[in-house]
Amino acid sequence: MREHDEWKLIGEQNGWKMPNLGILYRIPIIRHILVLRDAQRIEHWYSAVPGVRTGYDEWVQYGIWWGLPLPASPGESE
Repeated sequence: MREHDEWKLIGEQNGWKMPNLGILYRIPIIRHILVLRDAQRIEHWYSAVPGVRTGYDEWVQYGIWWGLPLPASPGESE
């Protein structure tokens, strides 16, 4: 398997799509900082509101970290 094939396979199996994110998530160094910040917020949320984790949050964070297929921004051609 290629490097991120498992990530794509998990997304397809669960019907997950990457969310529309701002332009800052497309800039490598900044997106890494944002992923770390978002991870802290997600952990805080799950510690305050217990619930079943589906893995979607981690799947999205992995995709953002590696710059994997993000939906095109409005006005961009795919």
